[in-house]
Amino acid sequence: MKRLIALTAIVAGCLTAAAALAGERAYTDDTGDAGTAPDLTSVTVSDTNGFLAFKIMGNLAPSTSYAIFIDTDRNQSTGDDGDELWVGLDQETDGKTYWYADRWNGSKWERAGFEVTSRTYPGREELGFRAADAGITGPFDFGVGSVKWVADAVEARDRAPDSIVPWTYELAAQKVTTASRAVVGALQLVPVRPAAGKALTVRAPVRSATGQPLATGVATCSVKVGGRAVRGSASLSAGQATCRLVVPKRSAGSLGRGSITIGTGAQAVTKAFSFRIA
Repeated sequence: MKRLIALTAIVAGCLTAAAALAGERAYTDDTGDAGTAPDLTSVTVSDTNGFLAFKIMGNLAPSTSYAIFIDTDRNQSTGDDGDELWVGLDQETDGKTYWYADRWNGSKWERAGFEVTSRTYPGREELGFRAADAGITGPFDFGVGSVKWVADAVEARDRAPDSIVPWTYELAAQKVTTASRAVVGALQLVPVRPAAGKALTVRAPVRSATGQPLATGVATCSVKVGGRAVRGSASLSAGQATCRLVVPKRSAGSLGRGSITIGTGAQAVTKAFSFRIA
């Protein structure tokens, strides 16, 4: 989601054991694209009674780092490149590992002030913290990065996902529990004829199986213009699903295609749309 920068970190801790993991979801990434940096192949996120745990497959080595970038409000116009939190692990040249947690204060990154716990297992690293302590109260977007350092310079890096569209996770306690999937109404483009370099909003009414406006839930959107992915920010509130993006410059005359998805897993509903750029 953004570049990686090394930060001074503080003392490492241990992950609190949990008997059962709630809301566990796995995300996968391409392999063999990291060079000498740790290869990010998969990340599993779980929420157990408000404790968020990130399991990153692979192990750190001396002079390498992992970082998790979190867009807490799923709004690309806020934060630093959209991100409000930055949590990760550094392993120094002497093999000692340190965790860090930073928050965007509106103009720069500063120490976040909440505790992160970490532990190394065979084949994976784990980072965890309480969602409430980090100010996470709803669905969030995130990405993971790794870096190999040589004399304070970046030798290689990997990012996951490879797409510019981030992963999305919903807190287990806030998942919509309905017997049937949501019903998504007709999509509306604002403006009707999108223009290159300008903002575009795609919205649609969303109702529950009983016909009531869906108040909360997870919304994601995927957009491509001329076959290339375009970053979009999705939300669901008061019965309205919205996807916001900026149409790429120099794309006049191109065809855009996308979709809005409501919910996750078996209850997910996807509505497709397309548009011609003026």
